[in-house]
Amino acid sequence: MHDIAGQPIGESIVPRGRARRGVPLDPSNPKTWREVEDLQPRLKARLRLGSWVAWHVRKQGDRADWGDERQGARRAGIIEAVPATAAWGMLDWICVPTTRGETGVLWIELKSEKGKLTESQALNALHLARAGQEVVVLRPRHFFEARAGEADMVALRLVEHIRPTGWEQVLVLHDMDLPTVLRL
Repeated sequence: MHDIAGQPIGESIVPRGRARRGVPLDPSNPKTWREVEDLQPRLKARLRLGSWVAWHVRKQGDRADWGDERQGARRAGIIEAVPATAAWGMLDWICVPTTRGETGVLWIELKSEKGKLTESQALNALHLARAGQEVVVLRPRHFFEARAGEADMVALRLVEHIRPTGWEQVLVLHDMDLPTVLRL
């Protein structure tokens, strides 16, 4: 049997893990990238090149195959927080520099181009920024070269350890209000 594209059923022209993507992946078009499959590996590579120690906070409440009647039930997650509701807005990455001259913790939330921060994420980001932490919301477009021959914004910050032009557009600032953070 064949599908409408003439492919044998069971064989897909879409790479594994991309079946739910509305638009096929185009590496030159950040609008086709997804957070997990496309941004996480790029971020990890830049963190390694820049000598950061980083922790990835895995999604909480994800579906789990428990192998019994609880199949498909939600896992509690890996974060214990006080108050407990703070765990639901935990940002994706906690990064500590190992380079001399670089100080402070960098908190990163990855979003797809159309992805939106939850209110909990925005509130936690604001708390961190008000405590003097560097908090950024990164999207696929921030992983692209600014001009031919130049490194992208994320590479400049994580690998070269400089705050590039435009970095202020991805930062959560201490004087922002919640609606402004939600629009990042």
